[in-house]
Amino acid sequence: MEEYSKLIEGLNPCVDLFITETLCSVREVRAACEALSAVPRPLFIGVSVKDDGSNRLRSGEDLQAALDVAKNYGFIRGLLVNCSSPAAVGAALPLLKAAAMEIGRDAEETVRIGGYANLFKVSRRAGAPPPPAPAPTPAGAPGRPSSPPPPPPPQQTTDEWLGGEAPAVTTEDGDYSGDVMTPAGYAKHVASWIEAGATVVGACCGSTPAHIQACRAAITASA
Repeated sequence: MEEYSKLIEGLNPCVDLFITETLCSVREVRAACEALSAVPRPLFIGVSVKDDGSNRLRSGEDLQAALDVAKNYGFIRGLLVNCSSPAAVGAALPLLKAAAMEIGRDAEETVRIGGYANLFKVSRRAGAPPPPAPAPTPAGAPGRPSSPPPPPPPQQTTDEWLGGEAPAVTTEDGDYSGDVMTPAGYAKHVASWIEAGATVVGACCGSTPAHIQACRAAITASA
């Protein structure tokens, strides 16, 4: 909590609210909330969940456990999921909505929900080891050239990148250009989030200005 307190102390004179994003454990959620208790500022909590739609934090703990902690702090004004797959954000929204309604009712304030997801392509099961690199040829061996560098590993899911082992969530191949979800593919997810009650949407790792434009278009279309 000391680290959060130092950051809050430095930023507090300059901001209207705080967003603590990519919280990966119940302990981090509790520490952030406790640190913010010392200042009169609204808080938006952003957590990162596994990509398999299980509604588990990166730590393996249930998302609901983190939300139960958040319910104890009446200054919370937003519950978000970020740095997770688009499908995982959608799966979490019903839990966020229920918790937001409870916090808002007790605090007599509006508590928003939403998310901003990663755009990485899922190309293999999360947790599966990458294929072994070919054995190198000793440099300078008689009659044999030095080995070329091994090929890069397959594209990782967010969960693999963060060291998890959850099975991957696949999406239509047409939603991707190379290894990144297209703005049009991402807009479909954003539209579904808005329909589910999200009022804060955006894009995280792998996104471009075009993805943000797609978010804006989805918001306009839902109005």
